[in-house]
Order: sequence, then C-alpha cells, then structure tokens
Amino acid sequence: MACSASLQLYYSGITFAAGESIIRSKLRDKSWSAQLQTLKGQSGMVNTVVFSPDNGILASGSRDRTIWLWDAKSGKQLLTIKSYLSWVHTIVFSPDSKILASGSSNGTVWLWDTKSGKQLQILKGHSDIVNIVVFSPDSRILTSGSGDGTIRLWDTKSGKQLQTLNSYLGRVNTMAFSLDSKILASGSDNKTVRLWCTMSGKQLQTLEGHLGWVRAVTFSPDGEILASGSSDETVRLWDAKFRK
Repeated sequence: MACSASLQLYYSGITFAAGESIIRSKLRDKSWSAQLQTLKGQSGMVNTVVFSPDNGILASGSRDRTIWLWDAKSGKQLLTIKSYLSWVHTIVFSPDSKILASGSSNGTVWLWDTKSGKQLQILKGHSDIVNIVVFSPDSRILTSGSGDGTIRLWDTKSGKQLQTLNSYLGRVNTMAFSLDSKILASGSDNKTVRLWCTMSGKQLQTLEGHLGWVRAVTFSPDGEILASGSSDETVRLWDAKFRK
C-alpha cells in the first residue's frame, strides 16, 4: 500500500491520501512549489492547519490564541474564533465538519460550532499541553492526548469524560482510531505504539521496535495496516488485524 499510494506528511501525523482529496487533486501534476494562495491575518506562529472532511473549510490555529476558518476554494476568511486563555496547539474537525475541536497549551480542549464560531464546550482534565485531538469515525468520541502522559476520551454530545488512559512514560504525541472506532492507537515519547479498547479503556497491546519518539500513527483506509513514524527516521507498518 505504501508503494502505491502517496502519503501526506505533517508535524504530528501521517495521513493516507484519499484519491479525491483537495490537496491531491490540486497538485497531482504539479510540484509542491506551485503555490495557490497565501492566507494572512494571524499575528502569531501558526501551529496547526487542517481541512474539513467535506473539503469546504480550512482551519488554522495560532499562538495568537485564535483559530481562523477559511473558504477552502476562494481563500476568503469565514470566521475568527478566539480561544482567549492560551495558544492553540492542535485542531481537528468532526467527521460531519460541523464541530471543530482545539487543544490548548493550558491543557484544555475546546469545542466550536464551525458555522457560527460559537463555543460549545470546554473540556478540562489535562495538566499539560494538549498535543493532539481526534474524533472517532462514528463521531461519538473525542480523544485528547497530552504532555501529561494521559489520553482522555470524551462524549462528544455531553462533554462527559468517558475514560482516562495512562501511557505511563512520556507525552502522547499522536493518536488514530480504527475504522470501527473500537480501537485507539497512540504513540508517545517512550518509543512505543499502544493499542487501547475505547469501550473499556483497557490496553490491548504494546508495539515495540522504534528507537525514538513515535510522532505519527495512522490506519490505512481499509483498516488492514497501522503505520507509525518516529524520530528514529523510520516508518513501520504493522498488521492491524493481528497487531504485529
């Protein structure tokens, strides 16, 4: 699969590129230097950018404590969301593109309405920076990984905390759900990939082999392969079904 499908690489994650993704369709026959637009406005370092699943919106989160929403086709600014308390470290859209979750430097997770920019909820519990937030494919769970070494699972409707998963050693850098939302994979500074049951919070397995921090994990679109990327300059492919 890795030989036949291109990978999009990011600071905190690896994503298997969809054949009809906006990035692939725009740049399939162009070099990455073919700049389409420059979007300006935020006054601090931009830490994170993400497209909505419906390809309609691009969101950018900054150290100026704002999230800007842009029209993905025209580049027009749609909304400015102010997080007020701390700078924005990571953002993610819900599968239906209606909710945006953001992780902050003060350990909080915020939920926003993408049409109005209205704050829906503030989720508290982490004691350190939130490095990554991920929605489950079925949209029922939002998970957050932190520098405090924990992963927290939240009910997306009520905001109630469902589980606290302790990675024991090192900050949590990356996470990914299986297609059925039943398994969560996480990567941390302790050089391992861990698999968790999202219903019980039980750790299912620890995948060892990397010699450096695990910075990225992702499941392939068919759910057969789990890929992990590390500061040891390697990408490892694991059989997701048998977890080997």
